[in-house]
Amino acid sequence: MKNNFWLLLAMSVLAVGASAQGLNESAAGNSPRPSSTTCASTYTSGTGASFFQWCVTANGNIVSLQSPESEEHIFEGTVGEGYQICDFSNLIAYTDYAGAADTGNWKASIITQPNGPNTFPLNIKRTTADGKYTLTQKFSQLPADFTIKIATTVKNNTTGSPFLYLYRFADLDIDNAGSFSTDWFDQGANAAWGYLPFQDGVMLSSGTPGLFHSASVTSVVPAHCDFPSASTPAHIDGGVYLLHGFTAAPKSSTSFTVVYRRF
Repeated sequence: MKNNFWLLLAMSVLAVGASAQGLNESAAGNSPRPSSTTCASTYTSGTGASFFQWCVTANGNIVSLQSPESEEHIFEGTVGEGYQICDFSNLIAYTDYAGAADTGNWKASIITQPNGPNTFPLNIKRTTADGKYTLTQKFSQLPADFTIKIATTVKNNTTGSPFLYLYRFADLDIDNAGSFSTDWFDQGANAAWGYLPFQDGVMLSSGTPGLFHSASVTSVVPAHCDFPSASTPAHIDGGVYLLHGFTAAPKSSTSFTVVYRRF
């Protein structure tokens, strides 16, 4: 997405960013890790048409996805990919979309990667600055299918039962933004995707059909418990997001899987 997208975003996150600063200053324990577009682990397989490379930041953002070789779909312009926990009961958002939006109300990540960078297993855990929720992401891949899987767990550390939405968002610019300023986008019940006709595409889908979920195409970042959408099929400067919604039982965890696939 290009400049018009980010002008709309700036207005939507201004108030959230101001409140997040106060949370950072008062939070105890681990200091927050700033949002980042720097790759901490990179995974590469194949060559030419079978080439598949992607990378993840220390905060758990997939900021690059390249396949086939030399065809990048995320790391273009302002890089936006990541997650949001929306406490819908109180309309409080905890967001990290790498270069696109970061509310700053997270503690630093805890990375479990016993074999070192660029290896599996890779688990990234983050707790919100107020201590209410812990997000754990376990990354894996199926290179032959050009697929990334993110096994996601949200733990409610409180004694309440809030209704939560967990977003996964990606600003897509297919094939290095192609030869046009816009891509084509569409969506179904379980997935949303961006593509260039007769070329490549990227799909974001749910791997847990039994849990409430919804996939959408958007030209506006879903920044603060928002549900933006575009009429599809859409020929826009845009992105995709997937959300799972659930009532979080006290002191319990909810798990589901998010899947990226290049097609």
